Amino acid sequence: MLDSSETEARVSFALASGTTIGYDHSRTGRNNQDAYKIIQTPEVTVAVVCDGCSSGVNGVSHNELGAWIGACAVAEETYRIVTSPSWEWPAGFAAP
Repeated sequence: MLDSSETEARVSFALASGTTIGYDHSRTGRNNQDAYKIIQTPEVTVAVVCDGCSSGVNGVSHNELGAWIGACAVAEETYRIVTSPSWEWPAGFAAP
């Protein structure tokens, strides 16, 4: 947990996110297969972006589902790890 002096020293920022369907997907009637997940607390921000691949039989795929599951799973597990009381930053990484 941060004490008040550490909290005041932090630089705060706002996150914005979005995704849009690409030109080729729009033109050919395919869906947007990108996904993202953001978890933000006063102490931690975790952001994960997944880019679905557009291959599939006859243009049919469920890559958007895989991208969404992947983004959520990785973000939530990363958040769980870095907020664990036993977490230590690896050598070479600056602790926040």
